[in-house]
Amino acid sequence: LDSAYGTQIDKIKYVNFDLYLQTLNKKSYINFGKRFQPAYDDQVTTEIGHKLNSKWTVRTYQRVDVVDGILKEQEYTITRDLHCWLMDVSFNETRTQGDEIWLVFTMKAFPEMKLDLGGAGFNKRKAGSQSSEGQ
Repeated sequence: LDSAYGTQIDKIKYVNFDLYLQTLNKKSYINFGKRFQPAYDDQVTTEIGHKLNSKWTVRTYQRVDVVDGILKEQEYTITRDLHCWLMDVSFNETRTQGDEIWLVFTMKAFPEMKLDLGGAGFNKRKAGSQSSEGQ
């Protein structure tokens, strides 16, 4: 939990809350988050993951705008353990930005270093096009 209160404006600037729960055998987890900025947005995020076996893991992520009741983002990922590498295949749909599929290779010894072969977007919104935002 972190938050900021503006004493000069006498209002909350933002509040962020994250709760992470994992099973004892570490095969499954759920992550719940709340983001609140009165001047900007009010969002809830959830992520659920499950290790199917020693080679395969699946996870899903959603982000919802609480005020408008709109699903702003959803993502589905399949991870394959390749011994020294992890390979993620992900599908992401972000409202007003379109859909994207990407492939990410991560070295298990250096997880902060990623090789991203993705960014293959499709169904992207064009400038000036009709958008379903707010519907």
